[in-house]
Amino acid sequence: MTKRNPFAYPEGMAWLPYMAHSQPGTMIWQPMKNATTGDLAFTFVLREESHVIEALPQLPAGGVLLEWRMGLMAVDVSSGKKVAMIVIVLRTPGGLCEVTVNALHLDEAALVMLDDPIVLILVGDSGSVERSIMFPPSEELPGLLRLGRKIYEKHPWTDPDFDEAKRIFEQTTSLDQLWAQMGKG
Repeated sequence: MTKRNPFAYPEGMAWLPYMAHSQPGTMIWQPMKNATTGDLAFTFVLREESHVIEALPQLPAGGVLLEWRMGLMAVDVSSGKKVAMIVIVLRTPGGLCEVTVNALHLDEAALVMLDDPIVLILVGDSGSVERSIMFPPSEELPGLLRLGRKIYEKHPWTDPDFDEAKRIFEQTTSLDQLWAQMGKG
């Protein structure tokens, strides 16, 4: 059964067709507005197979148990710049998913949203939102994103620099390696 999603979609909903036609495991981030309160929330959108969405591990209190790991990776690109990529990896029953955040697109409003709960919206096989999950504010994510923004302000890069860094990163690092490197303890 599909649960009601309390988040209004941005005008045009340009991200939904993109996510509906993406491979399972594709993840993006963007601010979304809560339809009830009007507040913006820092939101991740994940394309996943419907059976994986249904199989998300449940906690006794009714919540969903998911594990996130994150880090900041410096990648040298052909322009001579060093790009600080913020990488967030999520483990679901379907496997590992990652999203990279380009600090170039982080403004103060986005950083302020990190003091509030974070939302994960899951787009399933139907091509629509099949579930939304709200998580308590992260202790680690705000500091990491603010650090990425400070690095960008001191040594700015362009979107093409970031795209090149992401290509290099994806060609040289598997998600399994990354997950292990970001491991706790």
